[in-house]
Amino acid sequence: MTIDGHYELTLDTPLGPQDGTLYLETDGHALSGMISNARGSSAFAGGCVQGDTLGFTTKVPTPLGRLRATISARVQGDRIEGYATLPLGRAHLTGRRSTGV
Repeated sequence: MTIDGHYELTLDTPLGPQDGTLYLETDGHALSGMISNARGSSAFAGGCVQGDTLGFTTKVPTPLGRLRATISARVQGDRIEGYATLPLGRAHLTGRRSTGV
């Protein structure tokens, strides 16, 4: 199964849970997409995919402004799980592929 698609996410951050969406698109081992929440969205490119494991860096809209986040995750079926490394610490990331988009 491909990792491409839309995911509903929750990041458990030091500021509390943050809900959002993630769009992933692959081209071979290259990864691009967009991460969004109630505060805005940020496109990203330059990520990588190896099997069901992915990684990318982006700016995440937060209550404190746009913070740089490095995200490492694994997609298994319709679920995604991993971590976002933020200036404020590490946030656990979980989500499920959205079929309504």
